[in-house]
Amino acid sequence: MTRHWDTPNAFLLLAALGTVTARLVATEWVPHLARAQTLTLLGALLGLALGYSRFRPAAARLFNLIIGSAAVVWQLGETLPAIPYWAVRVAMLGERWRYILPALRHGEDITDPLFFLTLAFITAWTTSSTAAFLWVRTGNAWNALLLPGILLFGVHISDKFWPYRAWYLGMYAFLALLVIARAHYLHNRRRWMQHHTRMPAYLGVDITRTAVLLALLLLFVSWATPSIEQAVPAMQQTWETATSPLRERFRPWFASLRATVGVVSDYYGETLALGLGQPLSDAVVMTVQAPAEHPAGVRFYWRARVYDRYADNAWESTLTEEAPISESIFLDPALASQPRWRSSLVFTVQRPFGTIHVAPQPVSVDRPGRAHFARNPDGSLDIGYLQAAPLLDAGASYTVQAALTAATIADLRAAGSDYPEWVRQRYLELPDDITPRTLALARQLAEGRETPYDIAQAVTRYLRGAITYQTTIEAPPRGQEVVDWLLFEYRKGFCNYYATAEVVLLRSLGIPARLAVGYAQGEYRSLTPAEEAPSPGGEPERGQNPPGAALATYTVRQKDLHAWPEVYFPGIGWVEFEPTANQSPILRLSGEAISAPAPTPQNQQTATARSAAPPTPQPPSLPASPARRTPAWLLVLLRLAAALGAFLLLLLLSPQGRYFLRYLLPREIVKVARRLGISPPARWESLPEDLPEPPPPLVLALEARLRRWGIPLPKFLRQWAAWARLTPQERAWHEVDRALRRLGASPLPADTPAERAARLSRLLPAARQPVQPLLETCHSLCYAPPHPLPPAAPARQAARQVRRLSLRAWLERTLDTLGLRAADAGEHRQNFLR
Repeated sequence: MTRHWDTPNAFLLLAALGTVTARLVATEWVPHLARAQTLTLLGALLGLALGYSRFRPAAARLFNLIIGSAAVVWQLGETLPAIPYWAVRVAMLGERWRYILPALRHGEDITDPLFFLTLAFITAWTTSSTAAFLWVRTGNAWNALLLPGILLFGVHISDKFWPYRAWYLGMYAFLALLVIARAHYLHNRRRWMQHHTRMPAYLGVDITRTAVLLALLLLFVSWATPSIEQAVPAMQQTWETATSPLRERFRPWFASLRATVGVVSDYYGETLALGLGQPLSDAVVMTVQAPAEHPAGVRFYWRARVYDRYADNAWESTLTEEAPISESIFLDPALASQPRWRSSLVFTVQRPFGTIHVAPQPVSVDRPGRAHFARNPDGSLDIGYLQAAPLLDAGASYTVQAALTAATIADLRAAGSDYPEWVRQRYLELPDDITPRTLALARQLAEGRETPYDIAQAVTRYLRGAITYQTTIEAPPRGQEVVDWLLFEYRKGFCNYYATAEVVLLRSLGIPARLAVGYAQGEYRSLTPAEEAPSPGGEPERGQNPPGAALATYTVRQKDLHAWPEVYFPGIGWVEFEPTANQSPILRLSGEAISAPAPTPQNQQTATARSAAPPTPQPPSLPASPARRTPAWLLVLLRLAAALGAFLLLLLLSPQGRYFLRYLLPREIVKVARRLGISPPARWESLPEDLPEPPPPLVLALEARLRRWGIPLPKFLRQWAAWARLTPQERAWHEVDRALRRLGASPLPADTPAERAARLSRLLPAARQPVQPLLETCHSLCYAPPHPLPPAAPARQAARQVRRLSLRAWLERTLDTLGLRAADAGEHRQNFLR
């Protein structure tokens, strides 16, 4: 059996397969994904070896299965703690799979990342070994690259950062094109050698260079063209709708992708599992510029979205109405009469984001996107989340006008419990599996307390004292309600569990509550006057910070990911509470005295916040740069500069481009300069009149190379090359044929030039005069003895007149067909022809 081995292509294939795995690792869906790269490399090497060996396909598959199984188990075992005995590691893996298999069989959420890691490792090994084996045995690069390409595309569209990681697709396309081009060349070379066809020594290098240039051009076009999501905004929505049943069917399989991180850093789906948690890093994700002084009791949260329905140990949102973000979406008349503090906040993201983070409750956002909300019967709006479109690049800034809760304890106690009907229907729902002792605990905490605020505060204090904060927890027992397990048995958890427990307890008492997710306020740092962003000129609008107001920056890190409950109070709206023990409690004013603004957020972190003396701000652990927005015009200029640079590079790489830059461009510059009365450069004053023979057009060079390589020419390329071979005089005559086609009288192959000219003169009498020079030129080219060609300028001028007259006649006929009067359409015709 023939073996199709080529060392350069083997390295290119390894690089292409590594790109697929690197794209998967970049998602960071679960820990230890990077070990898939090791399996990809080893699998591809084994596939190359088996393909080159004498093993039959069945024997090769058996060897691949045995070695691949051992390699997958080896890498899975490396994800466990450093245990010297591998038998113990294998037993631990088997024990975890003993819990995964029943959940898989019953359609329950699989929160253990081992399931996804196993699938990813098996896929990486199988794909790489199969692709390498097929390439060596068949020599067909398409067979080897098709499956990895499909997997790469599937991972790419499943990742919410896909517009910013599109270079993986470009790199894979670049490498795949090189593999395919070289494989095609090797196939043709074997055929030529069998037929004893003479081949130039430089042919392989020539083909490789052309393939590299075409691949680089593909990469440039991919980068310079707007992303699919930005060019066609409805595409993502269409894809989500079409795949919704499939995603819902397999959602339990991939619960670990959401649960492992608890609250993900950017994009929240329609559901949020409580998760198992994981240690978070100090990486900065955003900075927020806010007023340094704000009323006591105001706590900053950077909210991503809210969830209103809790079932099956997970949250989901029913706020599904969508509309483009505009000021009218957020203007809620109820906000004007509520005790809220209006402020302007500037967010600067340090990594790509798909969600627009806001401070509760948002009034307006100066960033395009889509709002997901529910419209209530009383005219108010429930904002679920704001989706950026296009996505936010790292370094992007946007401004949020927000109305933050500044209600006092007296305000909250006086709000009462007269809830609107839509609030009761949406925010009092509880699953049926809430246990009796959970309900009894809620009644016990509410005993002796008269107002919803006092009850909510009692629940908050209880959770802060009864539950120990941990960044990671054990998996809850199967079949046991999670809130019951948290409150009465495990008593440890992180913010998802604290907030869920408070919402469940409050809802069981008839107090509307919901879950909000996003980031805590982060590290505070006051800004010097030189660091502060300039205030807009003129009088500040309502909600803007007054000119000269002191500003501060909050540095928000990944470890600030947070979830918290929001409780509804009639006449006030949604109010945040803080049950999580690792966060400072929210201290509100009693309402018996007028509140003085607190200069720093430490007024909520100590009990002395009620005094007038401002506390000392905490020093920052890392410097935070002031929020600055990249101007849109600068981004456009950068794109244009990159496009111009790529165009000049292509000119320099092609003979036609070098001829244009060396000979034609200087002469055009000299002509324009002399017309404007400007002296051209001295070295261009004495340019020779005679130009060297220009290189053939680019399409002819491409045609010649494809013919030399034995590649069939597509029809459009043959037609383009035939047109490029015509002289200017011949192209001018072809304008007569085009005019006849526009007038609905396409010429027949047997028609002579004189018959075509006569027919055009009858159909378009105004063209009789310019047609004559074209007919004389055609007769000279076809029937006269060899002699110098007639001048091209008169023929070009006559062709332009024929084109203009035929286009006008075609437009008039089209308008008459549409039933438009000439008087009504005259102006449009003139503008079109002009």
